[in-house]
Amino acid sequence: MSVAEIPILTVSYNTPQLLHDLLASVRRFYANPVHVVDGSDAEHVHAIRAVVAQFPGVHLHVQGFNIHHGPGLTWAFRQLELGPRVLVVDSDVVFLRGGLIEALDAALPAEAYGVGAVQSVNRGGFNVPAGEAGIPYLHPAMMLCNLQVLKRWPMPVKHGAPMIEAMAALHDAGRSDLLVHLDWVLNDFSRETTEKIYFDHLWQGTVKRTGGYHLDDWMSQARGEAQAQADLVRYLPAEARRIGLMSLRAPELVKLMPGREVQVVAPDGELPAEVDAWLLDGALSRVADPWALLARLRERLAPGGSLVARVANAQHWQLQALMSVGEFRYGVAPLERAQLRAFTRVTMFELIQSAGFQLDAGAPRLDNDPKAGPALQAIRQLALAMGRDPEGAAKDAMALEFFVRARVAA
Repeated sequence: MSVAEIPILTVSYNTPQLLHDLLASVRRFYANPVHVVDGSDAEHVHAIRAVVAQFPGVHLHVQGFNIHHGPGLTWAFRQLELGPRVLVVDSDVVFLRGGLIEALDAALPAEAYGVGAVQSVNRGGFNVPAGEAGIPYLHPAMMLCNLQVLKRWPMPVKHGAPMIEAMAALHDAGRSDLLVHLDWVLNDFSRETTEKIYFDHLWQGTVKRTGGYHLDDWMSQARGEAQAQADLVRYLPAEARRIGLMSLRAPELVKLMPGREVQVVAPDGELPAEVDAWLLDGALSRVADPWALLARLRERLAPGGSLVARVANAQHWQLQALMSVGEFRYGVAPLERAQLRAFTRVTMFELIQSAGFQLDAGAPRLDNDPKAGPALQAIRQLALAMGRDPEGAAKDAMALEFFVRARVAA
């Protein structure tokens, strides 16, 4: 594929002027095909169409609703013939000079996922401080990707960091080496730099002109995750000083345990000689043999020590609903790509007790989503068909996850 054939992809929402500025800047230097996935409200679509009509070789794909950035990219990756390479740009980007696509193309190996600005984020998609371990994140404001490699990993999602599912999967698989970082892309992407090389990123242009991110679900999930981490740590006994931590969110959790000696370990790694408590943040669902893991952890627990665990609920109403229509996909919330085992409240208790532990505290983290009503009613009917308690089934289906604390049984 020649540089002149590489398609350019952007997602727009209610910002015809931003789109005009992007397209005008592209056409100053390149005649490449451009695809615009548009999620604008009805009153803005006419203006969007008028903008696109000014520029040859620009293809408009009107969705008729606010599809959001991540799902808009996913739609294009799946529905359009873009490959083998595609240049993804934000709608508030302006090209400053030619040579941009050539520089990206020359830096992208055939086996790589993509090239651009790679920054470190946590699992919520928020930037982490310099020097702190995180997930390498290829920002879609300006990224050139090998489409066939991209399609092997989770697709972009509705999120303030739409590439987070793909980036987390790459990180967890030890394949962040498929991301190529270029300093000049980060320079041009950054709001702090004034000397731009190839492009300028106007930063939240769509946000400022449309009144927000329109990502209430993402912000709610981020707040919920922060609260869940705090709740998990509260289950640690006050006297527990030496903590063994298994988590994909270790840096965030360590910050919540000041004054404690925390050792982060992998489930299949070497365990410390002895700890006062094990803190398992989802680890029981991410190993092939959680029974064997608990047996190993019990051997390294100090007398009177505790096991504190956070376990996703496989009986959650959304998972049951997705299963009923055949859309039980790993990597699509609430089912993690890294999840290998699934537990309900009942089977989680059985797992922990079978390993020689006795539960002494616990609680569900409940889901208050108003959309749950119809699914919960269907779950009640299914429970009745099974000869079980319908209200108990509905109650268990409202739990997103469980927090439990246990001690070695007498």
